[in-house]
Order: sequence, then C-alpha cells, then structure tokens
Amino acid sequence: MDLLDEAAKQAEEQLIARSKAFAEKAAEKEAEKKEDEKKEAEKKPAEKKEALPAPAPIVLNEADLKESAEKIGMAAIKYFDLKQNRVSNYEFSYERMLDARGDTALYLLYAYARLDSILRKAGIDSAKLQELITKGKVKITHDKERALVFEILRFPETLDDFVQDLYLNRLCSLVYDISVKVGEFYESCKVIGSAEQDSRILFIAASLMMMKCILNLLGIEPLHKI
Repeated sequence: MDLLDEAAKQAEEQLIARSKAFAEKAAEKEAEKKEDEKKEAEKKPAEKKEALPAPAPIVLNEADLKESAEKIGMAAIKYFDLKQNRVSNYEFSYERMLDARGDTALYLLYAYARLDSILRKAGIDSAKLQELITKGKVKITHDKERALVFEILRFPETLDDFVQDLYLNRLCSLVYDISVKVGEFYESCKVIGSAEQDSRILFIAASLMMMKCILNLLGIEPLHKI
C-alpha cells in the first residue's frame, strides 16, 4: 500500500466516524426536542400543534466518500510536506498529518467547508455575494473581526516574501492562521440573523476566497462539503 492509499484509508475512516458522530448528535437533539414538546404539551393540553417531520437520516454516498477521502489523503501528505521548512528534516506521521485539530490539511478543509456552509445557510449565492461586495459596507465592531482582518492583510507581504525565497511554508502558515482567526470570529460573533449580518458575511466570504487562493497556490483542492 503506497502513501496515498494509506492516507486516503485513514481519511475515509475519519469521515465515517465524523458522519456517525454527527448523526448521533442530531438524533440526540431530535429526542430532546420531542421530549421538550411533550412536556410543553402536557402543560398546555388544549393547544395542539402539528408535529414537524423528523429530519432525513444522513446517508453516506460511498463513491463521494471515497473521492473525498482520496482528496483529503493527497492534501494531507502535500500540506504536511510543504508546511515544513525546506532545509529541515521532519518525522513522517499519518497521525499528525490527519489531525483534525492541528495545523493540517484536514483542519483547513474542515474550516473551508464550514465557511462555505455558513454562506449557504445565509442564502448567499454568487449573485448576492457580488451585490454585497459592490454595495455592502464592512464594519469592525468586535476584536475578533479586527484580528481576522489583520491576518487577511498579511497576504500581499507574505506572497512577496514567498516570491523572493520560495519558502512555501510561509503560505501554509498564513492559511492556517486565517483559518484559526476566522474560526474564532464566527464562534464569538453571531453572523446569520445579527444586525451586522451583511458585514460579517463579507468577512466570511473574504476569508473563504483568501483560503481558496492560498490552497490553490499550494496545489490543494478545497472541498465544499465534508
């Protein structure tokens, strides 16, 4: 078994485990919701509401799963190699390169898919996004927004430095830093349904576009859904 096959195999196992965990969490939430509705109905027996249909179960498409796993496996190997200082030795480790919580391609791809999901949930397609970019205004109202902007603004200087010395780990460090800062931003600042929704959507979109640009420079294909 070669490097890619092993990386893809381990990535597929992680995707399956993540999907099962998501399904279990969704089932728990649905059970809690039904229990709350039952208690509420007992308090107000005269009020009857039509029960909402249960969410459709998550069905894993084997072909899509294998395709995503192969892309993640390739990205994991490539990013783990490129993020190293090219004149330094490093220890090869599948466990480290497929860590979903560290400086890895898997973490970046999850972060990218999460940002894409936020835009979809907000109903933002390319036309609406272009309208926001043209007519919208960016307002910095939180420290996490400011920190994110500073990371995004590092791109021109980082790219110039890379052109001079060809150290690809500079780009890896930047895309990782952006993914961390944007994660901190949307965890701290409500995006959808907030008074600053349009501005914060632009922060999400800018981060998404910057990450896509850098990942493409690294030869890594972003995934919209994982």
